[in-house]
Amino acid sequence: PDDPRYQELLDHYRRELPHAVVADARKYADEGRYRKAIDIIDHYYKNYGDPLLAEAAGDFRMEFGISNSSYIAAGRYTSLVLQDNGTIVMAGEDTHGEQDCSSWTDIVCIAAGDNHVVGLRRNGTVVSAGSNETDQKNTSGWSNVAAIAAGDYHTVALLEDGTLAAAGQLWAPRCDTAALQQLAGEKRIVSIAAGYLHTLALLEDGTVIATGENGDLQCDVESWKNIAAIYAGTRFTVGLKTDGTVVFAG
Repeated sequence: PDDPRYQELLDHYRRELPHAVVADARKYADEGRYRKAIDIIDHYYKNYGDPLLAEAAGDFRMEFGISNSSYIAAGRYTSLVLQDNGTIVMAGEDTHGEQDCSSWTDIVCIAAGDNHVVGLRRNGTVVSAGSNETDQKNTSGWSNVAAIAAGDYHTVALLEDGTLAAAGQLWAPRCDTAALQQLAGEKRIVSIAAGYLHTLALLEDGTVIATGENGDLQCDVESWKNIAAIYAGTRFTVGLKTDGTVVFAG
């Protein structure tokens, strides 16, 4: 450490590391592993605090529709916060065993439905707690998951290869992930959202597609453009545009 050459090397490392981290994250993003890409940047930012990494993480979230809402979630009677160490803090009722999530570890993303909560582990698997009255917790066999969404009574996953998986009333339109895949065509799905009776997907070109019941016009999103993130409530849908404005349906 007392050698000037050591300090020179250290300074060079600190200058080059952020660029190397962003380049590494970009490789994962190009493979569709958006959560992994952002997790890499976040990890190094927490350790080194370089503003370039903070800016890159924000850019990646906007580009891939992955916002900080992945770290907080609210169900009908519960509120969840994902901590930096991969564990969850929960407030609210435990009517259906939702508080079982307090024992989870290595979580990178959370979602909450009406009476169930879902967590995405760093290894790409999914854990669930709470009610399973419509089989919405049948996620134990999922792997290579990049993002999750919890509707009132169903759960949806975006896999790293761009395909979708669903748990719940699979015969219901809201769980018709095959319809979403068909609507997406050759475009890559980068984010998902789930409401009471509908499910949405954000595509790589900033447009949004939807499946499910549309009694309140919550699926009227075909005209949306330049969307960076999506959210689904019980009977409504919200989109965050790249210019910071918001669009609404339902």
